[in-house]
Amino acid sequence: MYLRCFTFDSPKEWIKLLPWAEYWYNIAYHTSIGMSPFKAVYGRDPPKLIRYAPTSEEPLAVQEQLLQRDHILVQLKIHL
Repeated sequence: MYLRCFTFDSPKEWIKLLPWAEYWYNIAYHTSIGMSPFKAVYGRDPPKLIRYAPTSEEPLAVQEQLLQRDHILVQLKIHL
């Protein structure tokens, strides 16, 4: 289900989005264990992902990758 929500707009890019689907699954609350799988394994909540604010100090490739990450996460929230 997570991968389907990730790839709703671009189904042919599923391989690129697989790590994000796995991350989202691991930080999501699971009623069967009463916590996220991340917390079950590490004993703490996962670190928060904050929105990227571009600056001129980072290389262009880093800026593009972080902006793409933010866009992917926004799209996922819309489809979930």
